[in-house]
Amino acid sequence: MNKVFYIFCLAAAILLSAVSCTKEQPFSRQGILEAMPGNVETYTVEGFRSKVASNNMMSLMLEVLEQQGISFDGEKITPDVGSELPQGGQSGANLLISTVKVQYTTLGPFGEEIKVSGRITFPFYSGKARNIILCPMMTTIINDMSPSVLGYAMPADMLALLGYVVVSPDYIGYGDSKGVRHPYVHNTLTAQTCVDMLDRVERELSWYWKFRKGGMPRDIYIMGYSQGGASALSCARRIEEKRSREFNILKTYAGDGPYSISSTMDYYRSTNTAAMPSVLPYVVLGLQYGENLDIDLKNIFKTELYENYEKWYFGKDKSTTEIDNLISHDGQLEHITDYICDDFIKEDFGGNTDMHKFYEACLKNDNIEWTPRSPLVLFHSKNDEVVPFTNAQKAYDSFIARGADPSKIQLQAISGPLYKHAYTALSFCLMVSKDLQ
Repeated sequence: MNKVFYIFCLAAAILLSAVSCTKEQPFSRQGILEAMPGNVETYTVEGFRSKVASNNMMSLMLEVLEQQGISFDGEKITPDVGSELPQGGQSGANLLISTVKVQYTTLGPFGEEIKVSGRITFPFYSGKARNIILCPMMTTIINDMSPSVLGYAMPADMLALLGYVVVSPDYIGYGDSKGVRHPYVHNTLTAQTCVDMLDRVERELSWYWKFRKGGMPRDIYIMGYSQGGASALSCARRIEEKRSREFNILKTYAGDGPYSISSTMDYYRSTNTAAMPSVLPYVVLGLQYGENLDIDLKNIFKTELYENYEKWYFGKDKSTTEIDNLISHDGQLEHITDYICDDFIKEDFGGNTDMHKFYEACLKNDNIEWTPRSPLVLFHSKNDEVVPFTNAQKAYDSFIARGADPSKIQLQAISGPLYKHAYTALSFCLMVSKDLQ
């Protein structure tokens, strides 16, 4: 009898031990510092301020957040987060934000496995991690601006200071996959790469979730601007159609994105001008790779562009501005047909078969013929000279016509001579930060 009782007590002790291990661990700065892997970088606010000092948009975002009453004085983050920071000399007392590089595998255009990368930025301080924000990057041509290389993902990382876990994937062709071509504006591949990174968050931060109230959140936000805006919409569609059991989208914020690539091409054809000359060839190259197009680029690019496109784009060491200047001869060439074949602006593309194949790929990658179920904000400037406003209007009209709930789909248009493509990015980020406070 005593032996049976002993075995019963031992089994009960093991069971209680197992249950207690699954419970949330009490927060302790010393404990989390000891559990933190060596590849995690931590920053005080001042340290993070120094890191982003060379980026004007990041610095502006930090200033504006502070102007909105968000305190980083070592006592609390915001009234909403309400995370009291310990006083005195406790280890790690001034650490507020952490980042970690993530490596994972996704699929390329031929179904092949590609090793890719990204960065997660998360709050260090105590309290519940509010939610996850999936943040695809804006147009990235230079590899040094990839989140995993840069060390942060401008400017969404500011939201980590509000208590959010920011997930910033590198696109295929950047970061650890630098040697691969980038399928620029290819909706399916981009969405797959970004959503695949969500699957790594729980494992990568397994040590972190033990110290957070509620563990890893399954409710997520998605936000992105420009190419990131189009990617955000693609990610929302992929999650709603394929991953809705794992993740619940609270809201998607899409800013000034090319949701209808064909409409953007129609705009360029009608004006024969492009404010960013580097973008149009990049779309051609991205869709050629992503769709495996059998086209002869000599029938799309004029001689100088054809002879230099590999050096200008595939080296991934030149910014969009640098390539703009090379293509346009520092602004002396004003028309698209100065570097793209004249058939581009002709009716029916002048019978140019390769132009037709490219345009059909644009149509295939339009992302407006579906019905969003989760809340969505389409934020767009009517004065955007790079991605015309028609993208947001067509997306909104299509979603409503297909039965989307009008109370969940918002079209926020702004206008004015200042609201060009680059400047509108700041307004978009401020709108999102205010909405998420």
